[in-house]
Amino acid sequence: MTNHSEALTNARIELDEILHETASKKTLISYAEVARRFRTFDLTPNSHLLARILCMQFLSDMQTQMPILSALVINQDTGRPGRGFFRLAHHYFEFEDDEVFWLQEVTAAFDYYAQTLQKRAKSRRTRTLATTATDPSSATKDLDSFIKSFFN
Repeated sequence: MTNHSEALTNARIELDEILHETASKKTLISYAEVARRFRTFDLTPNSHLLARILCMQFLSDMQTQMPILSALVINQDTGRPGRGFFRLAHHYFEFEDDEVFWLQEVTAAFDYYAQTLQKRAKSRRTRTLATTATDPSSATKDLDSFIKSFFN
């Protein structure tokens, strides 16, 4: 039997696979569809656990300077990520317009994951970190404040 930390790690790997596939197809995916496709945990579209895993994905992508794959996960009614995604983004990056930031991340994910494996290694990019951003290595401490509003 795996412990909770191992299960979260497995869930992150599973989410990563779902989002890599989504990005390579150049599509978006709803919170409900992500929850439905999970095998590691029995998730609901608005669950605290799904928000935590999406936040962990966001932080991992940010730390490795990869496109933010959680930008591909949307509320099926609004067609956009929830408020928590944008709160997390504003905490770590400087930008004025939520829509522009989101669409840039979606485009970056589509472009990156459509490339060949050889080109991917060369395709690193930079973003401007917000002056209020905490050290990414200790970012998991900040997750709870973002998780509560992730789907709104």
